[in-house]
Amino acid sequence: MIRLAKKEWIEPIVKIVGELNKTVMCYTPFCPSTDEALKEEIHCSIEHKRLFVYQTDDGFEGVIMYFKTPAGDYDIIGPFVFDENVTIGKALLDYVIKTLDMPKINFFFKSNSVFYTKLMKHIHAEINEYEYHLQLKKECFKPLVSDLTISKANEDDRHVVKDMHEAIFNDIYLTSEMLLEGERYQHVYLLKHNRKPIGYALLIPKSKTAHLEVFGIVKSFRGKGYGGKFLSCIIDEVFKTTSLTVVTLIVDVVNENALGLYKKLGFEVIDALVSYQRK
Repeated sequence: MIRLAKKEWIEPIVKIVGELNKTVMCYTPFCPSTDEALKEEIHCSIEHKRLFVYQTDDGFEGVIMYFKTPAGDYDIIGPFVFDENVTIGKALLDYVIKTLDMPKINFFFKSNSVFYTKLMKHIHAEINEYEYHLQLKKECFKPLVSDLTISKANEDDRHVVKDMHEAIFNDIYLTSEMLLEGERYQHVYLLKHNRKPIGYALLIPKSKTAHLEVFGIVKSFRGKGYGGKFLSCIIDEVFKTTSLTVVTLIVDVVNENALGLYKKLGFEVIDALVSYQRK
């Protein structure tokens, strides 16, 4: 039976999603990378009635949730299903799609996930784009020479971060409200030029690894070398002042300029990802 999730189910749902998102077959970058952020996302999804479970007499066998992007389409997180049960996965997808009558749906997972590929074929979703998952180990870091000054965003910077995020990334899954709430905002870095913010980044730590969730430079300062130096400064700061030893990020396969910069800093490709879209 597929049911709308209840608040008292948060703990087991967090455990299921957290466990399955670490597997090759069920991993999706749409899913928050830290335990605290995941719990926050699941709590919000339950509160807004956008998380469903597949429940049997033995307990929860699958989980699926979604959120609406600023562009008006939907990003699906999951389905997360034990033993890669395609039948349950199809049932959860069919239920969400038919119940909500979604106009455009996005999916994002590892390109070698046979489980998700079967589900995409079932709902007639098409490949949107390919992306790389990159990793930088501390001992491989090659910092760029820079005289830039970076800082962590504080409470007074909230409106500036909000304006930059909405101007640069007005159509991605991470809304400005999500960026400014809870744990995430604690990990936002700012780049300033003549005391005026011209760039920001969100680097989320988990154990010994940090993931670059968002990174942007305002339009008038692009193409002038600020992006590479800003990222280099952030990584240098993190490696020198914390116990973090790895930084990861995701980049479009066709974005050769960005890919070249990341490799120059010492990043290497560790995974191939693919996004699908159903219209």
